[in-house]
Amino acid sequence: MEFFRKTALAALVMGFSGAAFALPNITILATGGTIAGGGDSATKSNYTAGKVGVENLVNAVPQLKDIAMVKGEQVVNIGSQDMNDEVWLTLAKKNQYRVRQYRRFRDHPWH
Repeated sequence: MEFFRKTALAALVMGFSGAAFALPNITILATGGTIAGGGDSATKSNYTAGKVGVENLVNAVPQLKDIAMVKGEQVVNIGSQDMNDEVWLTLAKKNQYRVRQYRRFRDHPWH
């Protein structure tokens, strides 16, 4: 019986310490715009909004891996002037889906 108690206690402590050090999960729902803009070269003044994909933006900041599990989902890749009701609705639905996933995980009995 003593062996069982020690084993159960060790497993419990390891489980909690693993959860305590788990990095938060963050999903970026990207729409393009200015932050994802770019030009053909560093010396030319031409600029296109929504040129860089979200994965490239996330990978451009390798330090993010030290503070969170970051992944990107490219909803659209357009300029801000092209945002319309359809895009906003798509973005809202994607966000709602992600929130539901999180709540399902958070409220699971083993969590």
